[in-house]
Amino acid sequence: MNKIYHNPFGWSGDEEDAIYHEQILPMYQDNPLIEALPPIRPSVEVFRNLTKFPPMKSEYRLFPAEERLHLIRCIDQFFQPLPRHGRLFSDICGMIYKGYIARNPLSKGFWKTLDGNVDKLVVNLRQKNHIAYRKSATTMSLIGISGIGKSRSLEEVLSLFPQIINHHTYRGVPFPWKQLVWLKLECPHNGSTRSLGLAFFEQIDWILGTNYMHGYARNGRATEMELLKNMARVGAIHSLGVLVIDEIQALSQAKSGGAEEMLNFFVELVNTLGLPIILIGTYKAQKLFSQAFRQARRANSYGGDSWDRMKVDEDWKLFLETLWQFQYTKHPVKLTDRLAETLYDLSQGITDIAIKVFILGQTLAIRTGEERLSPELLITASERALSMVQPFLTALRTNNMDQFMLMEDIQPINLEIALNDLNSIYTNQQSLEPHLDSNESLSKRALGIDLAIDSSSVDAYDQLKQQNLISDISSDLSFLSRNGKEESNEASTEKEESEK
Repeated sequence: MNKIYHNPFGWSGDEEDAIYHEQILPMYQDNPLIEALPPIRPSVEVFRNLTKFPPMKSEYRLFPAEERLHLIRCIDQFFQPLPRHGRLFSDICGMIYKGYIARNPLSKGFWKTLDGNVDKLVVNLRQKNHIAYRKSATTMSLIGISGIGKSRSLEEVLSLFPQIINHHTYRGVPFPWKQLVWLKLECPHNGSTRSLGLAFFEQIDWILGTNYMHGYARNGRATEMELLKNMARVGAIHSLGVLVIDEIQALSQAKSGGAEEMLNFFVELVNTLGLPIILIGTYKAQKLFSQAFRQARRANSYGGDSWDRMKVDEDWKLFLETLWQFQYTKHPVKLTDRLAETLYDLSQGITDIAIKVFILGQTLAIRTGEERLSPELLITASERALSMVQPFLTALRTNNMDQFMLMEDIQPINLEIALNDLNSIYTNQQSLEPHLDSNESLSKRALGIDLAIDSSSVDAYDQLKQQNLISDISSDLSFLSRNGKEESNEASTEKEESEK
């Protein structure tokens, strides 16, 4: 599995040399860009690779309080894949594969076609009303409430692909090519197309080690049209597989006509160069999309998904019951209906807030010496450390959509700030308990399972499943095929036998 990193200009992924995989589907054959991609994976493998759990063993609850407080911070990396994550991976994988079909650099006339398409893009951009959609174009939007995990989910899915693939020889013929599978940028806060162009070249230079900012962007002195033209050219010569633009709602801050200008540029990248694009934003971006992509939808070239807050359903149950296993307090408690209802009320089904409340609750339980979670403790932790988001949650709780829209672009919760706010309240109160009751049986306080995993392990899902903690709900996941489940059980059995 690959990793994704934050760099000074955005996000970076792994780099690897090309390994070509034989393609069964005829439209994917004889194309080095497609053959070098990871093979199409069964859904159960995707589910396993997306799963991220913090390190956990039952004996960790015997550790000193300060060490357990460090472990609690790791819960922030918790990621429980759900059916919509499976659909998201499938969509993105399909977009990348499909986008490369007509962009084979070994096809005859590739460079001539590339130059012609870039010139055509510039002409179309100058004809501001020019919109000509083709059915093979691929654009997707992901719209949803702040904190529901849109950006994190995209990053986790992208991490299943290398960002850079270095080609050297293809079928015995020299083929020096640096393939950029994906690029993720944030929409500039001012919604400026020029700012986006400069951010593009800064990010590309950081990732590829190039100096395009000096050449194509003329050290920031290039005109807006030059930047757009050269963005298209660089994306083409490095076979960019998919371009992801996050925080697209920032276009609402653009000067008059600026939002339409940038969206038209994205449309032209899709239609002229065949470059797939994914736009991510909050509900404020919905009106922008409904206007700019009206014709695209008619041409069946536009796909979109809306991620609202989670409802109290099987997906929420899977998320919460899995999260609940990671209690580092001395006395882990069973997830009762009242605790579940409390956590939903405090988070309103927003996963990021639910995870933060769970972390803050455990921190408070250790700080006060309570050492067990309770509804009252979760409420106190939330009110004390998450005061900034309470008006936002109240708007959701009371279904006040007018108030909600005013605060919809709330910034993600900074865990360290929240923890500092919580800790400062109890600085002069009861100190951390230095000793643990070694006479109390660990088996009575533990969960009955040993989650000996790290953040990249895939065995935690199997262990939870074997203990019948999530078997009743995981079977309902629509994207886990019957064959995939059989493969999962066989792999788990083989591992257990080898360990024995």
